[in-house]
Amino acid sequence: MQPIFLQWEGLTISTYAVCLGLGLIMGTIVSLHEARRRNIRSAIVFDAILAAVVLGVIAARLGYVLINWIYYQDHLAEIVRLWQGGLNWQAGLLGGSIGAWLIARRHSVSVLTLDLLAFGAA
Repeated sequence: MQPIFLQWEGLTISTYAVCLGLGLIMGTIVSLHEARRRNIRSAIVFDAILAAVVLGVIAARLGYVLINWIYYQDHLAEIVRLWQGGLNWQAGLLGGSIGAWLIARRHSVSVLTLDLLAFGAA
């Protein structure tokens, strides 16, 4: 697989980012389809997906930084530079799960109801 998907006038889009974006779109479609089948409001599913993605990316980056703390302790400004790469999928999964759980609590929905996100997360 080529690491760079597209380069145009200083803009570089990595193949990983394209695959991640396509996976997010397809996962959202699958989860919304399952929610419709279970008669669950799509707004709750969108909220849960958004919270899972945001907290998942933050947690994935923090996990990567913690694993590589020897480097980042001398380069603190690089911690927020997501475009340079460096995410830990295990920490991202944990953060995303916490994000979905928070939305379930906010909407007074059973956490088991949000198991439909597992279809899309795969």
